[in-house]
Amino acid sequence: MKKIVCFSLYVVFLTFGVLLQHLHSQVVATVCVENKHSEKLPSDATLYMENKLMDVFFDEGFIVTNLPYAKEEIDFYRSYRKNQYAFETEPDYLVILYFLYEGKKRYDEIRRKNILPCQAIYCKVIKRNSSQVLYEKMFELEKLDASGIYKKLDFCLSVFNKKITEAIRGSK
Repeated sequence: MKKIVCFSLYVVFLTFGVLLQHLHSQVVATVCVENKHSEKLPSDATLYMENKLMDVFFDEGFIVTNLPYAKEEIDFYRSYRKNQYAFETEPDYLVILYFLYEGKKRYDEIRRKNILPCQAIYCKVIKRNSSQVLYEKMFELEKLDASGIYKKLDFCLSVFNKKITEAIRGSK
């Protein structure tokens, strides 16, 4: 009798735990898009932003995935269509980061090489099942007071992390 009660409690708690995790685990997918002025490989700034955002989503308890970066123009942003991206498992939310790079390289003292400067970062968060835009923001990096590209990116990340998480949590 004792074994039956223990087994029953185990099954109940296991089922409850799995259901609870399933109810609260939301899938967030990130897509990084660079304009056509960028180089063949993703820029350091693009990779930095994507990795940091994915870390934050993971730490917040989301299941995180991403698509390979793409090269498009800004019009691509304005006309989001649900079938624009193909996923094996449908995410609940899509975070699109669009990086606008200049066409001319500049010498970067910190990295000691010529790089394409990132002029702006545009972020859009979309609830996938309804295509509803939950959050939209653009940062023009050259207008930010911080010195150095990574300090500017960190500032953008601090805003994006807070606002994106709030938008997703508030959209249930």
